[in-house]
Amino acid sequence: MQRVPPSRYRSAQSSAGLRGVGYEEQSVDSLPPEQSLYYLHFTENGPGNQGRGGSSRKEWLPQRHPSDRFQSVSTYLLNYGFIPRGGCNALFAMILRVYSYLFHLVLCLFLLGISIVDLASPSTLKLAMLPWSGADLTTWLLWGSLAGILSVVLAMTGVFRFLFPIWALVVLILMFQGFILKPYTFEGKPDFYNVLMLIGGALLAFLASLTLLRARRSRRA
Repeated sequence: MQRVPPSRYRSAQSSAGLRGVGYEEQSVDSLPPEQSLYYLHFTENGPGNQGRGGSSRKEWLPQRHPSDRFQSVSTYLLNYGFIPRGGCNALFAMILRVYSYLFHLVLCLFLLGISIVDLASPSTLKLAMLPWSGADLTTWLLWGSLAGILSVVLAMTGVFRFLFPIWALVVLILMFQGFILKPYTFEGKPDFYNVLMLIGGALLAFLASLTLLRARRSRRA
């Protein structure tokens, strides 16, 4: 047995024109779930029933199935862009874009923190994988990380999406050139494998950023 919410009880009570003092809700198991009905058990205490102990009446009311609530939530998520339209391919592309956003956002915040710490410290920052050194390195890290954060924000909001794939390509080129093409000393195999994983993550983030262009074309079509 399940109690009826007060709102449903009052609405059914007003529609029936009764002064109910006792009510209950019970499902009909013989019907399918999407057609399940519930009845309200009222006790009439009107003027004509005084002294007779009142009488009972059952009124059938449709019950909203949980699948209807799920459909309403999914419709809301679709309308506000939380779930992409287009099936599994669109959902997979959205997951890749989220990974790309997170990858470059974490990378940019890390580089921004390094540049700020270097500006506040008297020591000189040295990163052998990058083509800059000294004050130029700090300047490029500072403004480059800010540009990367801006490209991520513009891509996520949909204001200007073409900047983010360009940023992802530049980061991939700098990583491949600095770690692979140029002479770089690795501190053992773990360091080498970590660099390979970093380059692989940058490559996947760049490929994921290309889905922004595809999403733009599909919207125009």
